[in-house]
Amino acid sequence: MASVVLISLSAVLMPGPLFAVTLKKAEKSKAAGALIAIGHGIIEFPLMFLIFFILSQFKIPSIVQIAVELVGGFLMILMGIQTFRNRHKNEESQVSLKRDSILAGVYTTAVNAGFILWWLTIGTTLILNAQLFGIVGFSIFAGVHWLCDFSFYTFAALLVF
Repeated sequence: MASVVLISLSAVLMPGPLFAVTLKKAEKSKAAGALIAIGHGIIEFPLMFLIFFILSQFKIPSIVQIAVELVGGFLMILMGIQTFRNRHKNEESQVSLKRDSILAGVYTTAVNAGFILWWLTIGTTLILNAQLFGIVGFSIFAGVHWLCDFSFYTFAALLVF
């Protein structure tokens, strides 16, 4: 479970569109982070369960699992390098302040290509590991992963507000 928390936090701590919109909305509302995390979950939970159920239908050969793990690890390294290179850049939100925070979380997540890429590589590896524990284990994994998102965005918004 510790690896789930650490890997989940590695994703949530990367600055991106969802974090930028959280900071912008938090200027006006201390609840913005929680609401944005709920919107993020509206997209993320169905995607996680879709990947889980698709993978459950097939016996995934070890070589494919290893390939996904290697690609996911390589992606984490690239994302870390990108974060380091962009550490001094300011991100501007593309979502209007007038939109509801939940919808901002939904929209920002849905249009973020990095989010989909993360779930198709690193996230898929986590799901493959969670499959060993069945639907209950996977559901616990999904909840813990999302709680990392929820906790971080809520905390960040409270700090900004």
